[in-house]
Amino acid sequence: MPVFATRQPTYEEVLEARAGRQRMVREHLATLTDDDLARLRANPWAPQRTRTTLSCLRTILDEEWEHQRYAVRDLDLLEARSVAEGQPTNMQKG
Repeated sequence: MPVFATRQPTYEEVLEARAGRQRMVREHLATLTDDDLARLRANPWAPQRTRTTLSCLRTILDEEWEHQRYAVRDLDLLEARSVAEGQPTNMQKG
């Protein structure tokens, strides 16, 4: 998806783009060796400090997990609110 899109993407387009990004990351992770994971990198927030590639990946995956937790929590709250207000939800429309 272009960065400077002139319209808001559809939900399906967002899911497709996300699936593509996940596939790219999964494919890249499958190529990493133990040496790659042990390689030291400069910390972007404190360049005088180093971190291993594995440590960086753990940070990224932890962030992804936390975003997932909050998204599910918020979607559950919206679903419960819709049910309480008697509005059909996506699950009930099918």
